[in-house]
Amino acid sequence: MAVGLSNPGILPRVGDPVVVEYDGYRPDYCRHCRIYRPPGTRHCSDCDACILGHDHHCVWIGKCAGEGNIKRFYVFVTSVFAMLVVYLFAILNAHKNMVYPAV
Repeated sequence: MAVGLSNPGILPRVGDPVVVEYDGYRPDYCRHCRIYRPPGTRHCSDCDACILGHDHHCVWIGKCAGEGNIKRFYVFVTSVFAMLVVYLFAILNAHKNMVYPAV
């Protein structure tokens, strides 16, 4: 639940775009947000925002996985996978111990 409530790294929209160079790199301009994006930032059309360290937009958490919540996202994915493995083992164990009536 923490991953769904955390900020993925949304860049704030400002009035006038300011060009800031990052180690000699001139950032790209986002025409949707009207800002200059730092390196590693992409615009998400689902969130309608530029996300710093954008990985992808996840439908399971309802927002982007970015620099601000990527660690929580990995914990979320790992816990879902672990619950799936435990659930499958429980089903297989219950099926193995099941006694079928003779026909």
